[in-house]
Amino acid sequence: RKAMQKDLARRYQSWGEFSFDLADAFRAEHLAHRTEEVADSEKFNTLRGMPFFNEFSDAELWEVMRISSWENLPAGTTIMQDGDPGDFFCILASGEVKVTKRKKLLNVLTPGECFGEMAYIRGGELPRHATVESMTDVLVSEFETGRDWIRGIRRRWPFLSRQIARAARTHPQARGRLRRFDELTDPAK
Repeated sequence: RKAMQKDLARRYQSWGEFSFDLADAFRAEHLAHRTEEVADSEKFNTLRGMPFFNEFSDAELWEVMRISSWENLPAGTTIMQDGDPGDFFCILASGEVKVTKRKKLLNVLTPGECFGEMAYIRGGELPRHATVESMTDVLVSEFETGRDWIRGIRRRWPFLSRQIARAARTHPQARGRLRRFDELTDPAK
């Protein structure tokens, strides 16, 4: 604002003064962005505490951290929308989310639970069948889906693929789709 004042006396009197304020503003914004990032130690400790990852070695957990993206989201954020492409799935690290279909509550998920894993099972080929919205501030670990990504995961990280399939088996729609998943991800094909 000071740089655009109509009164010349109220504007910056030197480039040094202007650059100092500009650098200060940039620094403040950069620090605010950095605080939104999740520290690797927090990611590791969060994963280590989840039953989903009980059987994973430390090296496997570091690989999971490397291939996922983590995001802090405020309450009321729509994470997945019914009908949208199923191009990712999530593991809830903290907070609570609700799963709805046509505004009817289907489930409330808590830390350590997967959602959107049917997108993984279906290879990202079909749209979402429910909406997932954060009820509280949440931390989610997100994994992309898609035929090439899934084949790569099965080949390079079989421990993760097995665990996702195990979690998906509890889903009512999983039965016939797990056979399709095995065909889709067969490294020989």
